[in-house]
Amino acid sequence: MNEAKTRLFIDEQLRKVGWNADSKKLRQSKGTRPQRDRNIAIAEWRTDNGFADYALFCGLKLVGLIEAKAKHKNISAILDFQCKEYAKNIRKEDEKYLTGTWNGFRVPFIFATNGRDFIPQFETASGICFQDLRKSNNAPKVLRGWISPDGILKLLNENISVANEHLQEMPQIFLTDENGLNLREYQLKAVQAVENAVIAGQKNILLAMATGTGKTRTIKRRTFSKI
Repeated sequence: MNEAKTRLFIDEQLRKVGWNADSKKLRQSKGTRPQRDRNIAIAEWRTDNGFADYALFCGLKLVGLIEAKAKHKNISAILDFQCKEYAKNIRKEDEKYLTGTWNGFRVPFIFATNGRDFIPQFETASGICFQDLRKSNNAPKVLRGWISPDGILKLLNENISVANEHLQEMPQIFLTDENGLNLREYQLKAVQAVENAVIAGQKNILLAMATGTGKTRTIKRRTFSKI
Protein backbone atom coordinates (compact mmCIF):
# COMPACT_ATOMS: atom_id res chain seq x y z
CA MET A 1 0.00 0.00 0.00
CA ASN A 2 1.56 3.30 -1.13
CA GLU A 3 1.11 6.70 0.54
CA ALA A 4 -1.90 7.68 -1.59
CA LYS A 5 -3.77 4.51 -0.62
CA THR A 6 -2.72 4.95 2.99
CA ARG A 7 -4.41 8.36 3.00
CA LEU A 8 -7.70 6.90 1.74
CA PHE A 9 -7.50 4.34 4.51
CA ILE A 10 -6.81 7.09 7.07
CA ASP A 11 -9.69 9.22 5.74
CA GLU A 12 -12.14 6.45 6.52
CA GLN A 13 -10.70 5.77 9.96
CA LEU A 14 -10.76 9.46 10.91
CA ARG A 15 -14.37 9.83 9.80
CA LYS A 16 -15.38 6.90 12.00
CA VAL A 17 -14.20 8.72 15.14
CA GLY A 18 -15.73 12.08 14.25
CA TRP A 19 -13.29 13.99 12.03
CA ASN A 20 -14.31 15.55 8.70
CA ALA A 21 -11.72 13.91 6.46
CA ASP A 22 -11.33 13.60 2.69
CA SER A 23 -7.73 13.95 1.52
CA LYS A 24 -8.82 14.48 -2.11
CA LYS A 25 -11.29 17.28 -1.47
CA LEU A 26 -10.46 18.80 1.92
CA ARG A 27 -7.06 20.17 0.99
CA GLN A 28 -5.47 23.48 1.84
CA SER A 29 -4.56 23.99 -1.82
CA LYS A 30 -8.26 23.70 -2.74
CA GLY A 31 -9.26 26.41 -0.28
CA THR A 32 -10.18 24.34 2.75
CA ARG A 33 -9.60 26.26 5.96
CA PRO A 34 -10.42 25.76 9.65
CA GLN A 35 -14.01 26.56 10.57
CA ARG A 36 -15.67 27.27 13.88
CA ASP A 37 -17.60 24.32 15.32
CA ARG A 38 -16.15 21.91 12.75
CA ASN A 39 -13.58 19.19 13.46
CA ILE A 40 -11.62 18.82 10.27
CA ALA A 41 -8.52 17.06 8.96
CA ILE A 42 -7.09 19.36 6.27
CA ALA A 43 -4.81 17.54 3.84
CA GLU A 44 -1.48 18.87 2.53
CA TRP A 45 -1.14 21.56 5.18
CA ARG A 46 1.78 23.82 4.35
CA THR A 47 4.54 24.56 6.87
CA ASP A 48 7.83 26.40 6.48
CA ASN A 49 9.50 23.01 6.16
CA GLY A 50 7.18 21.25 3.71
CA PHE A 51 3.65 19.85 3.65
CA ALA A 52 2.15 17.82 6.47
CA ASP A 53 -0.20 15.12 5.16
CA TYR A 54 -2.95 16.29 7.51
CA ALA A 55 -3.47 19.08 10.02
CA LEU A 56 -6.15 18.39 12.63
CA PHE A 57 -8.36 21.28 13.68
CA CYS A 58 -10.94 21.40 16.44
CA GLY A 59 -12.73 24.53 15.35
CA LEU A 60 -9.99 27.13 14.91
CA LYS A 61 -7.46 25.26 17.07
CA LEU A 62 -4.56 23.45 15.40
CA VAL A 63 -4.30 20.37 17.61
CA GLY A 64 -2.32 17.81 15.61
CA LEU A 65 -0.33 16.82 12.53
CA ILE A 66 -0.44 13.45 10.77
CA GLU A 67 2.07 11.85 8.43
CA ALA A 68 0.89 8.95 6.25
CA LYS A 69 3.56 6.68 4.80
CA ALA A 70 3.80 3.62 2.59
CA LYS A 71 3.23 0.23 4.19
CA HIS A 72 6.92 -0.66 4.44
CA LYS A 73 8.01 2.57 6.22
CA ASN A 74 9.16 2.70 9.84
CA ILE A 75 6.65 5.08 11.40
CA SER A 76 8.54 5.78 14.64
CA ALA A 77 11.38 7.30 12.63
CA ILE A 78 8.92 9.46 10.69
CA LEU A 79 7.41 10.71 13.94
CA ASP A 80 10.77 11.57 15.43
CA PHE A 81 12.07 13.58 12.50
CA GLN A 82 9.59 14.70 9.84
CA CYS A 83 6.59 15.23 12.14
CA LYS A 84 8.61 17.15 14.69
CA GLU A 85 10.09 19.40 12.02
CA TYR A 86 6.62 20.28 10.77
CA ALA A 87 5.45 20.92 14.34
CA LYS A 88 8.25 23.45 14.81
CA ASN A 89 7.76 25.22 11.49
CA ILE A 90 4.19 26.47 11.44
CA ARG A 91 3.94 29.48 9.13
CA LYS A 92 3.54 32.98 10.54
CA GLU A 93 0.15 33.41 8.82
CA ASP A 94 -1.12 30.32 10.64
CA GLU A 95 -0.09 31.43 14.12
CA LYS A 96 -3.69 32.47 14.83
CA TYR A 97 -4.56 28.76 15.06
CA LEU A 98 -1.95 27.88 17.68
CA THR A 99 -2.88 26.84 21.21
CA GLY A 100 0.61 27.27 22.66
CA THR A 101 4.33 26.61 22.27
CA TRP A 102 6.23 23.84 24.02
CA ASN A 103 10.03 23.50 23.80
CA GLY A 104 9.94 25.00 20.31
CA PHE A 105 7.02 22.85 19.14
CA ARG A 106 3.95 24.79 18.02
CA VAL A 107 1.57 21.85 17.71
CA PRO A 108 0.73 19.72 20.78
CA PHE A 109 0.20 16.30 19.18
CA ILE A 110 1.77 14.43 16.26
CA PHE A 111 0.85 11.13 14.60
CA ALA A 112 2.42 8.84 12.00
CA THR A 113 1.03 5.70 10.37
CA ASN A 114 1.62 3.42 7.41
CA GLY A 115 -1.90 1.99 7.41
CA ARG A 116 -1.02 -1.33 9.06
CA ASP A 117 -3.21 -2.63 11.84
CA PHE A 118 -1.40 -2.74 15.17
CA ILE A 119 0.80 -5.81 15.59
CA PRO A 120 2.59 -6.05 18.99
CA GLN A 121 5.57 -7.83 17.43
CA PHE A 122 6.06 -4.97 14.94
CA GLU A 123 5.48 -1.95 17.14
CA THR A 124 7.66 0.43 15.08
CA ALA A 125 5.97 -0.55 11.80
CA SER A 126 2.28 -0.88 12.65
CA GLY A 127 -0.56 0.93 14.36
CA ILE A 128 -0.55 4.69 14.87
CA CYS A 129 2.54 6.23 16.41
CA PHE A 130 1.61 9.17 18.66
CA GLN A 131 3.48 11.69 20.76
CA ASP A 132 2.39 14.49 23.07
CA LEU A 133 4.99 17.24 22.52
CA ARG A 134 3.97 19.42 25.43
CA LYS A 135 6.45 17.83 27.82
CA SER A 136 9.98 16.82 26.88
CA ASN A 137 9.85 13.47 28.69
CA ASN A 138 6.63 12.31 26.99
CA ALA A 139 7.70 9.25 25.04
CA PRO A 140 6.08 8.17 21.75
CA LYS A 141 3.52 5.40 22.04
CA VAL A 142 1.57 3.23 19.64
CA LEU A 143 -2.22 3.60 19.45
CA ARG A 144 -4.61 0.96 18.15
CA GLY A 145 -6.98 3.62 16.78
CA TRP A 146 -7.35 7.34 16.17
CA ILE A 147 -8.26 9.80 18.93
CA SER A 148 -11.63 11.48 18.46
CA PRO A 149 -11.99 15.29 18.47
CA ASP A 150 -13.52 15.13 21.97
CA GLY A 151 -10.62 12.96 23.09
CA ILE A 152 -8.10 15.40 21.64
CA LEU A 153 -9.74 18.37 23.40
CA LYS A 154 -9.85 16.46 26.68
CA LEU A 155 -6.17 15.62 26.34
CA LEU A 156 -5.37 19.21 25.39
CA ASN A 157 -7.10 20.54 28.49
CA GLU A 158 -5.30 18.18 30.85
CA ASN A 159 -2.71 20.01 32.94
CA ILE A 160 -0.25 17.29 33.87
CA SER A 161 2.04 19.68 35.77
CA VAL A 162 -0.76 20.81 38.08
CA ALA A 163 -1.89 17.21 38.60
CA ASN A 164 1.65 16.21 39.55
CA GLU A 165 1.87 19.11 41.99
CA HIS A 166 -1.36 17.95 43.64
CA LEU A 167 0.04 14.43 43.83
CA GLN A 168 3.17 15.65 45.61
CA GLU A 169 1.14 17.84 47.98
CA MET A 170 -1.32 15.14 49.02
CA PRO A 171 -1.04 14.45 52.77
CA GLN A 172 0.77 11.28 53.76
CA ILE A 173 -0.62 11.00 57.29
CA PHE A 174 -3.52 8.74 56.18
CA LEU A 175 -0.98 6.20 54.96
CA THR A 176 0.70 5.81 58.34
CA ASP A 177 -2.14 6.62 60.75
CA GLU A 178 -3.34 3.66 62.84
CA ASN A 179 -6.91 4.70 62.02
CA GLY A 180 -6.05 5.00 58.34
CA LEU A 181 -4.20 2.57 56.11
CA ASN A 182 -1.41 2.08 58.65
CA LEU A 183 1.02 0.93 55.95
CA ARG A 184 4.29 -0.78 56.71
CA GLU A 185 7.61 0.76 55.62
CA TYR A 186 7.97 -1.42 52.51
CA GLN A 187 4.42 -0.52 51.47
CA LEU A 188 5.18 3.19 51.86
CA LYS A 189 8.28 2.76 49.70
CA ALA A 190 6.19 1.00 47.04
CA VAL A 191 3.65 3.85 47.00
CA GLN A 192 6.41 6.47 46.76
CA ALA A 193 8.18 4.61 43.95
CA VAL A 194 4.98 4.42 41.89
CA GLU A 195 4.15 8.09 42.48
CA ASN A 196 7.65 9.12 41.44
CA ALA A 197 7.27 7.08 38.25
CA VAL A 198 3.94 8.75 37.49
CA ILE A 199 5.43 12.23 37.96
CA ALA A 200 8.36 11.28 35.70
CA GLY A 201 5.90 10.46 32.92
CA GLN A 202 6.25 6.68 33.02
CA LYS A 203 3.21 4.96 31.49
CA ASN A 204 3.74 1.29 32.40
CA ILE A 205 4.37 0.48 36.03
CA LEU A 206 4.56 -3.00 37.57
CA LEU A 207 4.21 -3.40 41.33
CA ALA A 208 5.04 -6.96 42.42
CA MET A 209 4.25 -8.08 45.96
CA ALA A 210 4.22 -11.56 47.46
CA THR A 211 1.12 -13.25 48.88
CA GLY A 212 0.27 -11.90 52.33
CA THR A 213 2.27 -8.66 52.04
CA GLY A 214 -0.76 -6.37 51.84
CA LYS A 215 -1.34 -5.68 48.14
CA THR A 216 -4.97 -4.62 48.63
CA ARG A 217 -4.13 -2.19 51.42
CA THR A 218 -1.22 -0.75 49.48
CA ILE A 219 -3.23 0.02 46.35
CA LYS A 220 -5.92 1.81 48.34
CA ARG A 221 -3.72 4.85 48.04
CA ARG A 222 -6.11 6.92 45.88
CA THR A 223 -3.45 8.06 43.41
CA PHE A 224 -3.16 4.51 42.05
CA SER A 225 -6.55 4.87 40.35
CA LYS A 226 -5.06 7.56 38.09
CA ILE A 227 -2.22 5.44 36.67
